[in-house]
Amino acid sequence: MRQLTNPMAAPALAGLPPNVPDGFTDVDFTYPYDVSLAGGQALTNEQTSIDTDSEFWWRDTILLKATGAFTYKFSDSSGYVMSSGQIHSANLSANPSSPAPVFPEHPLPPGGAINIEITDISGNTNDIQIAFKGVKRYRRAKAA
Repeated sequence: MRQLTNPMAAPALAGLPPNVPDGFTDVDFTYPYDVSLAGGQALTNEQTSIDTDSEFWWRDTILLKATGAFTYKFSDSSGYVMSSGQIHSANLSANPSSPAPVFPEHPLPPGGAINIEITDISGNTNDIQIAFKGVKRYRRAKAA
C-alpha cells in the first residue's frame, strides 16, 4: 500500500526527513510587508526585497493585519506570476498556526523580490500587514 503525505505539512510532521540538499542549512525566516491604502487605492509596483545573503524558499503567507478588504496578486522578480488575477483577501489566512501555503515552495534568489499588486476594496483607509514565511537557505562552509 502506498503511503500518502500531506503536501501542506512540514516534512518532519509527515514523518519525512527535512528537504534540505546536502551542504545547505535552512533557517526559518519571515519577510514582512506593510502598507496603508486609501479607500479604493491600487498599487501595482510594490515589493518586498529578498536579502542578498541567501536564497529564500517561500513556503506560506499570513495576513497579520487588515482594517478592510483588499485584493492582491504576487509575482517574483523573474516575472513568474502566482495567480492569473487579483485574489480577494479572504483567501489569506489570518491564523499563524494555519497559514496559506505556497505549494510547492517557491525559491527566490538572493537580491530578488516578491512583487505585489494590491487594491483596497473596502472604500476606507486600510492598514495591511502580510508575512511571507519560509526559510533562508545557506550554503554550509566546507570542513578544512
